[in-house]
Amino acid sequence: MTETYRAQLVHTLRSVLRPLARILFRAGVRFDEFVELLRGIYVEITIRDALDAGQRISTGRISILSGVSKRDVDRLISTDDWLRIPKPTDAAALAAVLHRWHTDSAFLGPYGVPLELPLTGQGGRNFTDLVAGSPIAIDATNAPAIGKAGGQRVVNHNSSGSTTAPGLNESQDSVGWVTT
Repeated sequence: MTETYRAQLVHTLRSVLRPLARILFRAGVRFDEFVELLRGIYVEITIRDALDAGQRISTGRISILSGVSKRDVDRLISTDDWLRIPKPTDAAALAAVLHRWHTDSAFLGPYGVPLELPLTGQGGRNFTDLVAGSPIAIDATNAPAIGKAGGQRVVNHNSSGSTTAPGLNESQDSVGWVTT
């Protein structure tokens, strides 16, 4: 492959990937998830091309041909479900809900501070409606389940049905977040 042809191919690929990356970003697909997807695709293509050519292939050869490390090749092909579509991450859903909670004027107080929301209720100012209006499809009846991220409780639900997301030494009163 000549250098000019390769440069044109990379330029064209950049033009094709830009809108795809925008779609993935807006859908909450993180960069590391995208890279992992590409690793799997490179390994899959390498294996299929070798099988189509009738060649025997080893994990070392897959690694050399695809540019994916041998450790990653071993990990990918040893997993039974490496070609299956992965389940969506809760982190993307949580980020979408928190973003809406902090930017949608319907859920902000007079000073632009996110309101304390009851879990359910009337008037559209509740956690269930917040989740239901999220750009990522989330089961609003299971909304409290997205309150866990990285093993830490991010969204708290109290006995009165209110939902809060306090940080260290923070609580929420009728005005907004108060650092103590």
